[in-house]
Amino acid sequence: LLHMPNLGRLSRLQGEASNALFDDESEQDDLASSLQKQVDVLQKTIISTNIIFAQANEENRKTTAELQEKNKKLQQDIDSLIKTCNKLKNENEELQEHCNESTRKSKKALQQQIDDVGLLREEKDRIEKERNKLQGKVEDLMVLNERQKQEIIALRRDKNERTTEINVADCRKLAAISSLNGIEGAMIRTLLTFETNNVQYLVAGTNDGLVSLWNLKDKSRVEILSGQPHKKGVTSLAFYEIDGHGYIVSGGEDKLIKLYSLRTKSHITNLGYHSRAVTCMKTFKTMGVWTLASGGYDKQVELWNLNSQSSAGTLSGHTNVILALEFYFYGGESCIVSTGWDKTLKIWSAYDQRLIQTLTGHKEMVCSLKVINNRNIILASGGVQEIRLWDVSDFSCIGVLSGHTSWINVLEVVNSNGHILLVSGGDDKSIMFYNFQTKKLVHTLTCQRPVVSLQPFHKEGRTYIASAYHNDDRVKLWTEIERNK
Repeated sequence: LLHMPNLGRLSRLQGEASNALFDDESEQDDLASSLQKQVDVLQKTIISTNIIFAQANEENRKTTAELQEKNKKLQQDIDSLIKTCNKLKNENEELQEHCNESTRKSKKALQQQIDDVGLLREEKDRIEKERNKLQGKVEDLMVLNERQKQEIIALRRDKNERTTEINVADCRKLAAISSLNGIEGAMIRTLLTFETNNVQYLVAGTNDGLVSLWNLKDKSRVEILSGQPHKKGVTSLAFYEIDGHGYIVSGGEDKLIKLYSLRTKSHITNLGYHSRAVTCMKTFKTMGVWTLASGGYDKQVELWNLNSQSSAGTLSGHTNVILALEFYFYGGESCIVSTGWDKTLKIWSAYDQRLIQTLTGHKEMVCSLKVINNRNIILASGGVQEIRLWDVSDFSCIGVLSGHTSWINVLEVVNSNGHILLVSGGDDKSIMFYNFQTKKLVHTLTCQRPVVSLQPFHKEGRTYIASAYHNDDRVKLWTEIERNK
């Protein structure tokens, strides 16, 4: 197509040359020369056009090849993208299926829990009904017990007031020397002895909520402390003195802590309460302030400022019922020791109420504690018929005493004739004496009932131990006959 105009011109020139053959020969030569030049120019133009066309054709081929290559690569990318999309689609479908399966399982588990809750509620309702039935039976038994108690009291009054024996014994025999007025029909739960104004007293808490007081000088019961008694049994007693006035503190199963005046022998106020029954108490004095520590079934140790009769803090850390409390002073630190059903002894700072140390090693719950202050030793006993000795300097167990065959309920320390004796009483109806130096059992007193409380005291140069027993209204006093024994 590009050569068409030139070819047309060439044909016209050739025609004109043919027509001019018949003219003058000289003109013919000139014309032929002119035409030949034009033909040469046209041929050169054609050749040049052919070269340009060839170049254009080559460039077009290269461009076409590049476009095809790019198109091929683009198609590969599209194919790869399609594969990726398909893979993501498959993964999404698998994830959706997994989510659906997890949802089905969660719904099934939740339904199972709902069904379990329903069963637990039914079981709770059943237990509540059984508890109500048992509560009714207990109330009936309590009414019957109260009637029997009143009948016993009436019989005792008909035969005059009953008395309680006081026994004196050495390590070989017993001898009765005098008697105390008994508590009519009231079973003793806990004992406390203290001395104030050169007079020694014995205090007893009973299962009917009363607190009774004896003057140990003439062995007479002063009276039952008046006022509002505990509604349930008295479980613990403590004593302190401020400005020459003595005060008795009692804790009971009714959750209350009551304060009595020794001077008036009457109830002053309710110092405070726990959320559950009170089990143990300990009074101590630091920096001129009297403090009461009380423990109970609520797993808490409550601290009370006795000078202001107000709460002073709470020690939390035990995981079960607290049964015993003690206090000691070592290395410039005033410390409280607590123990109970969780089998641990916890040492607390009385100053800032922080937990200093937790002692472990007891195999059963610990029922009783006692501190030998001048030896820096803590005694702890409980349900495995053993007494452990702990050194407060490094919190290590330095010995284990054995001998009891059942629960050990109470521990005391007696300094008799220059010797330290460790005294324990338990459910095996025995009181055992251990030599602190040798850690050996030196004597056993056999009792008629399980021992629930022991209280040592000194009078006229002799050492006595007051003992109370399970389900008994008697208090026995034990002492030495031979001073060198």
